[in-house]
Amino acid sequence: MMDLFPYLSLVREEAEVRVSGQCSWKRGHSVLLEDGTDDGINAKWEWDGNRLEASVDRMGIQPLFYGVYENQIVLSPTILPILKGGIPADLDYGSIGLFFRIGYLLGEDTLFRHIRALPPGGKLVWDEQGVRIAEQTVFSSSLHVATDSEITEAYIELFRKSIERRPPPQDSFVQPVSGGRDSRHILAELVRQKKGPSSTYTIETSYADSEHSEEKIARQLSDTLKIPHCVLRHNLKGELEREAVKNALTSFTGDEGGWMLGASAYLSENPSCIYDGFLGDVLSAFHWVNCKGEMLTAWRRDGEEGFLDAAIQRFFPKHHGVEHLLSAQFGSHEELSMEATRERMRQHFRLFSGYHNPITRWFLFGRGRREIAMSTWGCYPQVEKIYAPFLDHDFLNYFLSLPEREEPSYAFLRSKAIAAAYPELKDLPYARSVAKSGFPAHARRVLQTVRVMQTDFQPLGIPNTELRRWTLSHLKGGVHAQVKYPRYVMAKQLMALQSDSAGQLMTSALGKLGKSG
Repeated sequence: MMDLFPYLSLVREEAEVRVSGQCSWKRGHSVLLEDGTDDGINAKWEWDGNRLEASVDRMGIQPLFYGVYENQIVLSPTILPILKGGIPADLDYGSIGLFFRIGYLLGEDTLFRHIRALPPGGKLVWDEQGVRIAEQTVFSSSLHVATDSEITEAYIELFRKSIERRPPPQDSFVQPVSGGRDSRHILAELVRQKKGPSSTYTIETSYADSEHSEEKIARQLSDTLKIPHCVLRHNLKGELEREAVKNALTSFTGDEGGWMLGASAYLSENPSCIYDGFLGDVLSAFHWVNCKGEMLTAWRRDGEEGFLDAAIQRFFPKHHGVEHLLSAQFGSHEELSMEATRERMRQHFRLFSGYHNPITRWFLFGRGRREIAMSTWGCYPQVEKIYAPFLDHDFLNYFLSLPEREEPSYAFLRSKAIAAAYPELKDLPYARSVAKSGFPAHARRVLQTVRVMQTDFQPLGIPNTELRRWTLSHLKGGVHAQVKYPRYVMAKQLMALQSDSAGQLMTSALGKLGKSG
């Protein structure tokens, strides 16, 4: 079995460098383009006894973190080995304030003061001169105005080329499918190119009996394409435990993705590859069409401050007691203030404000890269190759060249493209979100309450009285009251890590990885 938590620790002493861990490491895959560019998703490091070099792919999707403290550097694709390796777990309160308000990180920040993520296309060098970081990412910045028919054709042709560049391994593989556009597009094109999986799977949802649930639409899709399909059940029923394991695997980078652990055991038995629909929705403006439209309108009307107002309004759950949680768990620090959070958001937005599509790039390099990607590349380290066909060099650059638009959204054009390219699927509906499924909001809260009460996760030190208080608040709260739970769990883990429990959390996460499918 591959080492799921590799690390390299180098400590420079008077006459030598003390080494522990793996001197050479690589994870991911390569896709060589015609000009020799590597369009794969991968990370690596190499220590030759005098010089350490490390790098990540052009998007920085395959995570690689580095911790530096005094005369030591520790590298790992996961943060816990860095903490266990000797880097102090001092908290970065500015990152904590931002994360607890909007739910994800920006730039290369982590929640720990001495640990950073390597940037997109980043290269790290460590030698007698210290640490040097270079970012070598080139993305299309030109504006290309295309007709709707041209965009529809591009969806079909560029995606076909992307799949051709990313053939599956010779042995069989399994493929996730949902009721949405991303996985449908991937599966249909794999089948068209006669590269289809041996089977498909969908992770159970809380509204499986709904006519338009993920499970039912995914099964209809698989049946139409004549591929066996199964639904994976969660063994980690406890909501808090699932959150805690997910946090450890994803290096405390997001408040979503715990549900993905439902496939961990299944993928441990079928580790060759999967195709992930990462960023398909962002590029087609589907999932984000409403909130993205609000931000786009605000930016065009009121500039940078308008965008910040809209982004905070969209992501900051003011009614969930976040401000009280921050002060109660982390005390009083100027870096925790809303003003500090807004300034971090402003600095990140300014990286893209000169482009014609700053909102798309904000989502791509912010929530997309730092949270959504970690849900896959963090939760599934056992998978040998995770392909992301929507990140193909030509596909991504084309859609980054298009102007931002609201109506008709690119999702509408993409639906037309899928129907045109795969006519056998044109009458198959798409799944509806749980909010639109007809599943009552109160029933959803009750189901989640049951899952929360199934948890008594002692490593977090959460007393049952606190669980009961959360549960009562949840039953009285609105439809999104569940946002409380991820933030409380994260806060408890961060405080636990101050007492040197990184090894315990790492062992727990690794033990659960193969038991949750």
